[in-house]
Amino acid sequence: MGFGTSVFKLPLMKATFNLFTLKGTKMGIHWTFILLISWILIADGLTGKTAVESLWKIIAVMAAFASVVLHELGHMFAARYYGIPVKEILLLPIGGMTQLKRQPETPGQEIMISLSGPAVNLIIAFALIPFLSGHTPLWRSVPFFLSIDRLNFIFFLHAVNVLLGVINLIPAFPMDGGRVLRGMMELFTTPLKATNIAVWVSRLVSLLFLISGLINANLLLVIAGVVLMLQGTMEKHNALVRDALNNVMLRDILVTDYRTISSSLTLRDALPSLTDYRQPYFVITSNEAPVGVIDRGTLIRNLDKKHIDHPVKDLITEEHPSFDIAMPALSAWESLPPETDMIIPVTSNGNLVGVISRDAIIEYLAMHKHSIAVEEVFS
Repeated sequence: MGFGTSVFKLPLMKATFNLFTLKGTKMGIHWTFILLISWILIADGLTGKTAVESLWKIIAVMAAFASVVLHELGHMFAARYYGIPVKEILLLPIGGMTQLKRQPETPGQEIMISLSGPAVNLIIAFALIPFLSGHTPLWRSVPFFLSIDRLNFIFFLHAVNVLLGVINLIPAFPMDGGRVLRGMMELFTTPLKATNIAVWVSRLVSLLFLISGLINANLLLVIAGVVLMLQGTMEKHNALVRDALNNVMLRDILVTDYRTISSSLTLRDALPSLTDYRQPYFVITSNEAPVGVIDRGTLIRNLDKKHIDHPVKDLITEEHPSFDIAMPALSAWESLPPETDMIIPVTSNGNLVGVISRDAIIEYLAMHKHSIAVEEVFS
């Protein structure tokens, strides 16, 4: 489907299962994929399909997802070629998303990384041509896909990869074509203006999807139009933030008004911090150095006889490396977790000097009015 840096993530997106880790990149699959398989089995059972027919349908779905995985791996290896780490690859019933830890540095990098995914699918489709028997043209084969078996499976796999390659080149976010368009525009103008041009084209495409879906009573096209519209808006917001954070350092925007909890304290000893301070997260410290972050909900859920006298540091489950105070604000924005209120400790020579979060950065931008556009977005 495409790639992008993590900015905002819906809670639903957390419900994933990790399949494996490749070169430090997690490959996860969303729980709705299991729902899709269950729906296929239930629908086939209700319509009297045989076990063999259902098995071939599931094999077809798995093959299609394997093609999506290879598409996203194309993005991953292209990004790694340019020295850009990849945080994770998430597979959804509607496609996949490769999350880069930072944006490509040049338009050329964005274009090449964007094209790498569709290129993989088109190469696979081309490689399967010698194994194809005579079939009707792809654009006349929609009914053909409703019944997959050993005779037409190779053609199905060929067609899926052709569609994945071509559809992802549509010039609309979050498709790869939208990022290719932005990269090409950025060769002639600023990153913000290039994003605005790509977003307007994306909105036009999404409008065409919506109109076509309404005219033809096609719910899938309507949903696709809405997704394209929303994703384009998110890309614009992210571009506005990136533009506003240019030449801003982390030391200028870190938050110093916060409450810490010593790692030597038990949960019972930490109760006053919970009752006196309504922070969503607390930094756990040892000798002025951060050792982790715990959210308020975790502390409250463990207020029982089993955990009440355990050290609070035992409740730390996720590791989030601290940021150095000399870090550029833009680098911090791209490295922050997707949860807007999640705080990350900021250190100087290893000692805690503040915290930062997406909410804090957005508030800073709104308060200092770096850009009228940013003020309008986040007001």
